[in-house]
Amino acid sequence: MLRGLSAGPNPSHPERGTGADHARVPEAHRFWTKCAVYAAIFIALFAWFFLTSSRGVYIYDEGLELTAAMRVAAGQVIHRDFYYNYGPAMVYLLAGLFKVFGQSVLIERLLWTADIAAGGVGIFILARRLAAASRFGVSKFRPATWATAALLLSVLWGESLGLKTLFTVWSTWLLLPVFTCTLRRRRALAAGIVTGVATLFRYDTGAGLAAVQVLIIALACWLAQPDARRRMRATGSALWPYLLGFAIPVAPLFIAYAAVGAIHDFLYDIVLYPAKYYHAARNLPFPRIHRQNFQDSVVYILPVLIAFGLYAALRWYLPQRREDRRRIPEWVGATLAFAAVGTVMYLKGLVRIGAGQLFMALSPCILLALVLWMHRGIFATVERALLAFVLLLFAVAGIFPTLHDLQNEHRQRSSMLAWILDPAGQNPRPPFDAWCREHNVVSKGFCFFPDNDHIQAIEYIDQHTRPGDTLYVGLPQHARININDNFTYFATQRLPATKWSHFDPFLQNRADTQQEMIGELEKNRPPYVVLDSEFEDDREPNGSSVNTGVHLLDDYIRQHYGFADRFGEMTILKRK
Repeated sequence: MLRGLSAGPNPSHPERGTGADHARVPEAHRFWTKCAVYAAIFIALFAWFFLTSSRGVYIYDEGLELTAAMRVAAGQVIHRDFYYNYGPAMVYLLAGLFKVFGQSVLIERLLWTADIAAGGVGIFILARRLAAASRFGVSKFRPATWATAALLLSVLWGESLGLKTLFTVWSTWLLLPVFTCTLRRRRALAAGIVTGVATLFRYDTGAGLAAVQVLIIALACWLAQPDARRRMRATGSALWPYLLGFAIPVAPLFIAYAAVGAIHDFLYDIVLYPAKYYHAARNLPFPRIHRQNFQDSVVYILPVLIAFGLYAALRWYLPQRREDRRRIPEWVGATLAFAAVGTVMYLKGLVRIGAGQLFMALSPCILLALVLWMHRGIFATVERALLAFVLLLFAVAGIFPTLHDLQNEHRQRSSMLAWILDPAGQNPRPPFDAWCREHNVVSKGFCFFPDNDHIQAIEYIDQHTRPGDTLYVGLPQHARININDNFTYFATQRLPATKWSHFDPFLQNRADTQQEMIGELEKNRPPYVVLDSEFEDDREPNGSSVNTGVHLLDDYIRQHYGFADRFGEMTILKRK
């Protein structure tokens, strides 16, 4: 009797409890342990990418995002008030941070680094879940080991990390139960929401991802169901919550565009202009691989890896009896899904083919590589050796861009870590070392810097104009266009005098667009014009090298602006 009483919970000893209470303690402990591990990974990735990045600013790519966020913070609307060919999410997020913390390159870099670090944590969690799945084979390594390997490969290909790529692979993972007929509607809804959010970051990524995921659902239901009626019913049951989820973040965006009159401009920026001109303007041939661009070998590695995935699925599927084919293992579904998504993201980068343009295909292929290597037993010995060789090349190719960036930072004296340890030995150096003491939006909080010509031009515009003035930053001639300087607008904190501040071939070198730009320049009358010649010698075998012979804008600038000063590649003109 005493034993029976002592077996129950004793109020005088609150640390003792039932078996269920003891079960909850380890569960809670595991939860907080995981959170600590994820936080440590985030901090480590954040520190690595921040300290190994360059203090030099990227005049084109970084300038686009900074100036777009500045325009949004000033009340302008994307597409309607300025040309922009990516999604609004990152720009509006950065503009919101500018409103809270003030405008600076440091805020943009911190957001960029946090985005990459969060993407890395997400890849680690997803790889760990894939490796820990009960139907994912047997390995002597723990799931965390496999997840660490996938994360390290992702870090080598740093551009593969970030929220937009993370949403791509997580939404695909959410749909995997469709292959085993266990996909719940709320999970399909969640997958659609995640895909919709990815669309807010990049329209083309979201559209392509949604299309391929609809095909994945249809394929899975066709493979898993025995007859046409059940296939149609299963497909519809999975599709409607997925499409509803996709509409939840996307529909309000287009309602907002309609409310502010930006639909027509959105269609032009994202659909009409790219459909007509993008391939001709930006197409590049497949790269020849040599030591200086070995990272571009990924152009040829990814199709081989995707082919391995499809081959592995067929190796499992074909020998099965008809009734066994309906019981598709989760790893086969993952192989098919990630191979399909990787293929679509690869095709998206085909126009401008190269390692930098295939970053959206990297994360699906890294997870595909994880699944294939865990199930390499399905392959013959020679096939396993070939797979190992392909994965080795994948990793080695990822080392090259990292080494290249580190070498550039050392040569240009622009290393983040070196600036922290020894700022006197880093750029900018005399006579431009005062730049770091001025605490403008570029050097505030942490001393970022452009080249010396830009430093002098930025300081000149800042001294000779007022904050409310507009500015135009163009090219010495506007008949041939590749890329242009958008950074000077943000660095001087002067809003562009024209909607078309982001240049693209067959856009600003067309007569109709130049006429529109002239009208805006006449209306806003910027007191100064800056002409940047640093991209004059850039030549690519595509439409960006075509001279259209349209000089309307050049003639207008010559008639209304005269020489004021010149700093190397930067020429300053003053309104007459």
